[in-house]
Amino acid sequence: MKISVTDLALVSECKRCFWYAVRGVKRPQIFPSILKSLDELIKLDVTRRTRNRERLSFTQGGVVVTGVNKRMMLAHSGGTLVGVIDELVKFRDGYKVIDYKVSANAYTREKADHYYGVQMSAYALLCEENGYEPVTRADLVFYVPVEMVSGVVTFEIVVVPMTITIHRVETLLQNAREIGMMSTPPEDGGDCKWCRYVKSRSREGIENKEEVTDG
Repeated sequence: MKISVTDLALVSECKRCFWYAVRGVKRPQIFPSILKSLDELIKLDVTRRTRNRERLSFTQGGVVVTGVNKRMMLAHSGGTLVGVIDELVKFRDGYKVIDYKVSANAYTREKADHYYGVQMSAYALLCEENGYEPVTRADLVFYVPVEMVSGVVTFEIVVVPMTITIHRVETLLQNAREIGMMSTPPEDGGDCKWCRYVKSRSREGIENKEEVTDG
């Protein structure tokens, strides 16, 4: 069973959604192509500036690791965790994993940990298990658009340090294996908005069918 870093985060959020995700039934997602294009441009810009030995706030004091295979895999608990990191920086005391985000506003550390804590901790585990250890820090680097002049957009770069909890990822991987082996999906816990939506639409469908039948 292959588990993406994104799907792993579902284990703590909604076990039922995770069960469906590993079987190819994903939650609907909206990811505009403009964000994908901006993400690619950011990575190219960082690569260019790194080669030119420019000082970047999120790599200061370290050296960007070049030539690393950013798509990493890890066999764990009967499954395979798969993730693609954006950047890896080597410091004297270890490594830092970086993920770039384009957003209207930068997150607070608390909000970043809530939404991306599992993702960044999973990246840290992947890096360590692939020979880049120890991972001592992780950053979300937000590119926030602040101005456009003559077609040129200026971004503010905001670095948000993350909390790394590798033991949490290992626990989630064990849970993922147990959930993935279930023959039927777990019961809806009631806190997942997607499960509530599906249930409400299913109920509407039943009611409409009954109306048609009665008519």
